[in-house]
Order: sequence, then C-alpha cells, then structure tokens
Amino acid sequence: MNKLIVAVVLLAVSANAQVSTDTNELQFFHYPTPHNSHEIRYNDADSLHSSFRTATRTSIIIDGFLSNSSTPMSQQTKDVILDRSASENVIILDWGRLSGSGLSLGNLIETGAAYIKVLNNVGPVGQRLAEFCNFLRTEKNIGFGDIHIIGHSLGAHIAGATGVNVIRNYGGLIGRATGLDPAGPFFSLQVDKDKRLHKGDAAYVDIYHSNRGTLGDGDHQTGDINVYINGGDNQPGCEDADNAGFKGYCSHSFSWRFFNAASIGFGNNLACPCSGLPCQGKNEITCATPTKLGLDVPYSASGALHIITGPL
Repeated sequence: MNKLIVAVVLLAVSANAQVSTDTNELQFFHYPTPHNSHEIRYNDADSLHSSFRTATRTSIIIDGFLSNSSTPMSQQTKDVILDRSASENVIILDWGRLSGSGLSLGNLIETGAAYIKVLNNVGPVGQRLAEFCNFLRTEKNIGFGDIHIIGHSLGAHIAGATGVNVIRNYGGLIGRATGLDPAGPFFSLQVDKDKRLHKGDAAYVDIYHSNRGTLGDGDHQTGDINVYINGGDNQPGCEDADNAGFKGYCSHSFSWRFFNAASIGFGNNLACPCSGLPCQGKNEITCATPTKLGLDVPYSASGALHIITGPL
C-alpha cells in the first residue's frame, strides 16, 4: 500500500480514537452572569448553585462539530441572552470530548472520519440532554415548556434528538428549538424525522439557513419557520474565507451571528414570506407585515421567510 495512503489512514484512525462516546463526559455550565459560570453535574442536586432560578425560562446553547463551551457561538449567544434578560437561566452544553474539540484536522479523510464518529454521538448526547432537562424539572421545577434549546450545526440536530427523547421518555414537549444552519452532511434528504431537527421536536421550531447544500442542511420546510438569509447559501463578507481552509465555514457561522444580531436589533431583522425559488434568491422581498427574527420571533409565524442583510 502506498505510504502516503497508510499515513492518511493512520491519521484518520488517530482522530477517530480521540473522539469520546461517553456521555458522562458532557459538561453543563450555568452562567448567572456573562463572566461567571458554575458547572451543574447531571443528577447531582448539590451542584445546582443558589443562583440557578426555580421555575424560570431556561436557554440551553449547543455549538457543533469540534466545539466546546468556549467557542464563539456559545459565548456570544450566552452574552446576548443575558444582556436582554438577566433573570433567565442560561446553560452552555460542553460536549467537547464528544464533538472532536481539540483535534488538529489536516485533510478531508481525517476530517471525514472524525465527523462520522461525532455524528454517531448526536443521538446519545440528545438522550442525555433530555435526561438533564428532566433532572432540572425534578429539582428546580423547570418545565419542559420553559426550555429553549439553541443549536448550531450538529448542535441543532442534538436539539432535535433531545426533543424526541423528551416526547418518548417523559411525555413532554420542549418549548422551543432553534436550529442555526443545521448540519447538512448525512442529514440532507434524511427521511427519518427523528434523526434530525424537525418541526414537532418542540412546541416551536425555528430554523435559519445560511449555507444550504455545503455545510448546512439543504432540505426545505423542516421547521415551523425556515428563514433563508440572503438566499440561504453564501453570505456577504464570506467570499474569501469560504474559498479557503474549511470551505463554507464562514457562511455556516453566519447563521448564529445573524441570529444574535437580530436579537439585539442590529441591522435588518425583519423578514417576509416567500415560496419556491424566490426564497433562495438574492433580491429583496417586501411585505406589509414583516416578521421579527431572532429571540423575539412570534410563535404565530410559520412557513418560509426571506431576508436580505449585509456583512456581520
């Protein structure tokens, strides 16, 4: 066998081996303030700090492949929520040991092998997160309907898996699941709704598309609303970055940057209904009653929405 092929295979095996499958390694960090956190240990009531509020709206943030609790999506989304409402419980799920965080990926084969291993962790992480939500319900009277899960990329599908497990195992329904450019590879065209974020996984499911067909899910009508940002594929200001290094990553990340900007009223955060190809277009669509996006999206909104915005 060619020595180069052997070297690549060994790198792939090495990366694969470094990805844990043990959900006991998940960490849950509660942020009572933007700069202070306390770890909540699953099934350990003593780890629930006095700052964790009872019977209160609770947001759980989950980043995607190769992430941990310190990656920008989690940290910046946490800051936006707390800046808007200091009385809300905010938790970041750190699944770094299971997401591949810390891996140095130098080629497509190595990256693909690690991604497939991480992909297989989505269901088990969702099951443990459902158990964690039930733990909060038991110990702190946090109703399933009080929970908003915000997930980016694979984190979005973990939100879906969590919702499915809450329905099956506890007869409950998560209040809201927000998917920020849900991961596309091995999910696009997935017909089993239980294996991806989909409407019905929570009382309200809102999905934001920013890199459809590359790193993001290319399917339509998967949420109660599907927001197509600048057509949902390639984003302004990302041209150079998306053609170098991790192809599509800048546009893929645009989803969470847009969601956070829309939540604080930065730039355009008003979307209009669309259908068919115009949803994926780059031209402005006008309407008499546009829908506000981000954290303030009205749960009465449904269907496909289109918005044009500039670089973030």
